[in-house]
Amino acid sequence: MKKISVREFVEFVLKKGSLDSTSSTSTHSALEGSRIHREIQKEMTAQYGKNYASEVVLKRAFHQEDFTLQIEGRADGIVHSETEIFIDEIKTSETVFSEIEESKLALYWGQVKVYGYFYCLEENLSEITLQLTYFQTTSEEITRTQQTFGLAELTSFFQECFSEYEKWLKFRVDWESERNQSIQSLAFPFGEWRSGQRNLSKAVFQVLREEKKLYAEAPTGTGKTISTLFPAIKWFAESESAIERLFYLTAKTITRTVAENTFSLLREKGLEMKSITLTAKEKICFMEEVKCTPEACPFANGYYERRNGAVWELLTENNELKREVVEKIARKHSVCPFELSLDTSLWVDAIICDYNYLFDPRVALERFFSGETTESIFLIDESHNLIDRARSMYSATLSKNAIRKVRKLFVDEKHLSKPLGKIERVFDSFHERMTSDFYSQSLPAESMIHPIYEFIEKGREYLGEKKEFEHQEEFLQVFFDCLRYQRIGEFYDEHFVTTVEKVNDDLLISELCLNPSEILQSILEKGKGSILFSATFTPLFYYKKLLGGRKSDYTLLLPSPFEKERQQVMIDRMISTTYRNRENSMKDLVEHLYLFVHAKKGNYLFFFPSYQYMDKTFLLFKERYPEVKSFIQDVAMTEQAREQFLAKFQENPSETTVAFCVLGGVFSEGIDLKGDRLIGTAIISIGLPQINEKLSLLKEYFDKENKQGFLYAYQIPGMNKVIQASGRVIRTMKDKGVVLLIDERFARRDVQELFPQHWFPHEVVGTPERLREVLEEFWRGE
Repeated sequence: MKKISVREFVEFVLKKGSLDSTSSTSTHSALEGSRIHREIQKEMTAQYGKNYASEVVLKRAFHQEDFTLQIEGRADGIVHSETEIFIDEIKTSETVFSEIEESKLALYWGQVKVYGYFYCLEENLSEITLQLTYFQTTSEEITRTQQTFGLAELTSFFQECFSEYEKWLKFRVDWESERNQSIQSLAFPFGEWRSGQRNLSKAVFQVLREEKKLYAEAPTGTGKTISTLFPAIKWFAESESAIERLFYLTAKTITRTVAENTFSLLREKGLEMKSITLTAKEKICFMEEVKCTPEACPFANGYYERRNGAVWELLTENNELKREVVEKIARKHSVCPFELSLDTSLWVDAIICDYNYLFDPRVALERFFSGETTESIFLIDESHNLIDRARSMYSATLSKNAIRKVRKLFVDEKHLSKPLGKIERVFDSFHERMTSDFYSQSLPAESMIHPIYEFIEKGREYLGEKKEFEHQEEFLQVFFDCLRYQRIGEFYDEHFVTTVEKVNDDLLISELCLNPSEILQSILEKGKGSILFSATFTPLFYYKKLLGGRKSDYTLLLPSPFEKERQQVMIDRMISTTYRNRENSMKDLVEHLYLFVHAKKGNYLFFFPSYQYMDKTFLLFKERYPEVKSFIQDVAMTEQAREQFLAKFQENPSETTVAFCVLGGVFSEGIDLKGDRLIGTAIISIGLPQINEKLSLLKEYFDKENKQGFLYAYQIPGMNKVIQASGRVIRTMKDKGVVLLIDERFARRDVQELFPQHWFPHEVVGTPERLREVLEEFWRGE
């Protein structure tokens, strides 16, 4: 049986008009909207007593030849007495009621008309009164309008809507039958399972069956994409709970491409499955400037008049909906490609997208995740990235300079400048109590809440009145910063801290998320099972804890599939790379790096903990060994510059090539230099982040939580960067290479406890001669 909410049903069939970011951006959150609903419902209860019921579930199942559709929802309120019967639908917005577009009003009335139809059938009524209660948030004015409909009229309305929706549902049901038949006969595409793949696939299947979470470390070469996707796809056909879609979530474009290629491979083997890749609005927009208003964009103007035709063609003529396919159909139908991809995603089997579409409160797909649960499963690739990403997603910052600038620009708009002035005074009050350039407190900045809310309310009213105005860009930046600050404040609890810091001549106030685990846990539990996997999940207990795992969730640690003889891990304990010893040890470091690359002609990467350290070492290396072809990573590189950088790593090199890079940068993760395009990596230092105030807060937080502050704030994140960089060397079964860890601290026991299993056994070298001997022995015969 298929299920759909009343709101989704009505919006899909009846929604008309244009895309307009200025009218669709709500200044009050879902929590604020819920509060307003409760207040109105409370007043109705006081007025009607036992004759009034709120949040009344109304649902109806419709049986067709090939499927059953259940449409369900909650009426905000129903009054049922001997003298009157009516259904009340509550809506909230900043727009004045008289200025609401007819197309939006039609949606409001369409929703309550469906409730009225269901209630008439349920209570055997021949007619019913429907009421729309509209709360205008800036003035707090309530407008109530009523209409009375006969059952015959409601029946006709509903049947017309259902008839339009029916063809879409029949298409979906027929497609799912075809899809599941193809899945049942689908075989593993490579014939033989590589080491670790079968164990990972079995674990994925088991976890999805139990609707839990799996945290799996699958070292490079395991083939983790196919090992997670294949069993997840198989689960579609075998699950009794009717899985509707699969989300493959990634942090980087390259891993999205790997997922796309894996789907393509499975289609070649007979899979019938529709997948779509969501591309960021800024990248896929057809216009020079991203401005989603009907006045500025022809693809936004009248979008909903043409949307369903574009979605239908995209769905019925394609199974692999990559960016170029979406763009082609969007141009043909003159619709926004970004919104088209989102609307089409409701009908596909798999969605490949960035983390933020699930986790980020600013852009999360409410069409999927607004309820408590969803019939979806989540595959989260390179999940070690998600901790820092989540901390960023659930943190917010305001700038005093930006606030002051907008206040001065809009000084004549007193309703705007007045609350901005109040926000400035909050900055000043914090500034007065600061004894250094950094201040923190565990409590939120309570005095900031009301003026921010006031500015947002007045700002939204202003935006509703003016489509274009001078200094619009500066205003919108501050407006959205305040909106974000307000929304993040709704999550604020003991896992957050408020910081105030002086940066040059500016003052910044931030709500800083220290531990996102509970937020991530609540989001992941919206699905019917989650698989979080990475090549670097050591130690597993850390990642399971911070990525929302429960005790009952599973972990899996797989061995490396590569032969140990094909990779040599060495620790050079002769050199100290601590900050105070770098200058004194740099000459020895350069000598050891030369010994490293001199042992065999080929391509090498050197990773440094900072640009300054890298730059100084590079200059000295070039001076002492000019015959070695070497180049260095720039601070800011375009995508084209990165590609040119990697293109220097040629197959079958005729000379030794060395690239100096920054640890944790763009070249220490996600690049794939197979074969002899890379045969060695040297990692200088254990990767500890530079000590700063915010990391100190993180250390303090975890010291209180589990007495492991230094481990959680510094050691594990640092070693993750080291492990990621080392993973660039061996990418396939035929690769052979060396990893040199340069720092005396790598030989310490507490550091080696954070090594991945496949680094054991390793060689600890204590003299240059021994370094040369180990390298010569490893490369002998090559």
